[in-house]
Amino acid sequence: MDPAFAPLDAPVIAALRELYAAPAGESYWDGLEERVMTRVLGRSSAEWWQVINGWSRVAAMAAAVALIVATALRVTVERRASEFDLAAYDSVADEVLAFSFDARPSADEARVNERATSDVLPH
Repeated sequence: MDPAFAPLDAPVIAALRELYAAPAGESYWDGLEERVMTRVLGRSSAEWWQVINGWSRVAAMAAAVALIVATALRVTVERRASEFDLAAYDSVADEVLAFSFDARPSADEARVNERATSDVLPH
């Protein structure tokens, strides 16, 4: 028999029951119910603006600087992207094509099988 599935001794069972037993007393259950219902109904003691109030000035300043830098980078990239687009267009528009092709088939090419759809599909 596998030792993991062997029956436990009576002292072990008693110790586990004591360890995992529900708390005694109504005050625990009343307090638990109150905490759960407070969370469920959304009645917390701190509102969102009170949480922000606890932030330090240094963190708020760092966030403001990061926002300003990100905005400046975005504006710069957008401005330069339009300049690069115009330069790329000019370089391609002025370039002479190095190849050409003829869309008409030559006389020696085999003709394409142009059967009607009713010949190909049974219905």
